[in-house]
Amino acid sequence: MRRSPFFRLLATTSLTALAGTALADVSASDVWANWQEQLSAYGDGQITIGGETYSGKSLTVDGITISAETNGSTSTIAIPQIILTENGDGTVTVALAPNIPITFRPDGPDRENLVEMVLQLVNGTVVVSGSPEAMVYDYSADRMTLSATRIIEDGEEVPADILLNANGLQGQSRQTAGDVRDLASSFAASSVDVLIGFDDGASRVDLSGRATNVTATSDARLGAGAIQNITDLRDIDGYLNASYQSGPGTFVLSVDEVGGATKIVLGTGSTSFDMAIAADSISVESLSSDVAISLSGDEMPFPISLTARALGQSFSFPVVSTDEPMRIGMTLNISDLSLDDQIWGMLDPFGAVPHEPLTLQFGIDGTGRLLFDLDDPDGDEKIAAGESPLEIQSANISGLRLAFAGAELTGEGAFTFDNSDTETFPGMPRPEGRSRLEAVGLNTMFDRLATVGLLPEEELMGFRLMLGMFADVVGDDHLVSQIEITPLGQILLNGQRLR
Repeated sequence: MRRSPFFRLLATTSLTALAGTALADVSASDVWANWQEQLSAYGDGQITIGGETYSGKSLTVDGITISAETNGSTSTIAIPQIILTENGDGTVTVALAPNIPITFRPDGPDRENLVEMVLQLVNGTVVVSGSPEAMVYDYSADRMTLSATRIIEDGEEVPADILLNANGLQGQSRQTAGDVRDLASSFAASSVDVLIGFDDGASRVDLSGRATNVTATSDARLGAGAIQNITDLRDIDGYLNASYQSGPGTFVLSVDEVGGATKIVLGTGSTSFDMAIAADSISVESLSSDVAISLSGDEMPFPISLTARALGQSFSFPVVSTDEPMRIGMTLNISDLSLDDQIWGMLDPFGAVPHEPLTLQFGIDGTGRLLFDLDDPDGDEKIAAGESPLEIQSANISGLRLAFAGAELTGEGAFTFDNSDTETFPGMPRPEGRSRLEAVGLNTMFDRLATVGLLPEEELMGFRLMLGMFADVVGDDHLVSQIEITPLGQILLNGQRLR
């Protein structure tokens, strides 16, 4: 996971920070020496300096150029000037130039492709405290803007607009010094704006939007150099945790091409994202609430609108091979997904089907282990040869719920897998365990769907025959299906042996 030069700039200047004691002192030369050390730690690049001037308690550094090369691409950040002023209380105020040019060449310096950008700070302040071994950076700005000034592809300039704004931002970051560094940061902005537009002559694509009340936090333990892959964290017992939250936001995507124009509007009440990377595993969780999506276009008979109370997902899995099983999990949450009345009016003009929202929720939690690392250089060849990278040991299904049009399906189950036995069930580990599914209102829903023509009569008969084979009737339109796999490999369906 090699950092981009833009990240290095933020992480090692106004946004890089070093944790420590508030009572210790730092000098201007301490701060500048630390920046140079951190920038040099990432390798594959160089720093040039036009000059350093000391005047009283201030250090002025002019003409700073940071260059880096990563996988054939080159990046250059030019900082015209930095002024570091000692405040007399053990802290240092850092003044950055208001405009910082950034150049990115994705195919190296010999190709005619480049992106030129500028980073602008409006009323930005940075105050450094702590000690030379552990500094703390507190920063704020009325606005931070990253915008593209020129984009060239294959020697030709591309008409494009790229603008990112963080408004009313403030934050703090900390980082201890040494070969193993502990980092922590927090960031808050009253709003973040996005404006991206491209025009290739045949079509025009525009994305714009704003998220409000944006906050982000992170904490990590990393080595002094760049992280090439997740296994680099092993030797230092490293980790990286990150969290993001935002309040109400709206984003608009417009596409204008020869066939007509299309517009998608996405609105959310709140959004969250959490990620945890350890030396042997990764987990990710996201959730958006009060989601509203509208789609309109010249080729559509009418606009389509969808709303959902919540949309979320999560997953966790190991990334390195281990002797002991590790946790594997996944969840999906689609709560109260509703179609607008125009869609229902087309599908069900007489209101035969309850226009209730759709809910789909389930969770899978279990254990397993990787047989080889995900970043194994021979991993693709092993998979192509038929080797599975994952050995499942157990799987539990919980919280399964599907509700739609007046019907509801719920379920749960738990199974273990004997990976030493692939003969009882040829080609797969022998499972053992049981599951239970329960359905209420399913037959009524089938009848309603058939009434409005969404389910043909011949298919309805097939569904009823299938239900009769796999489910027991326990009440009025109430069905239960129980599947059990015994230690001997027998399969029982509602107590009847199938195998």
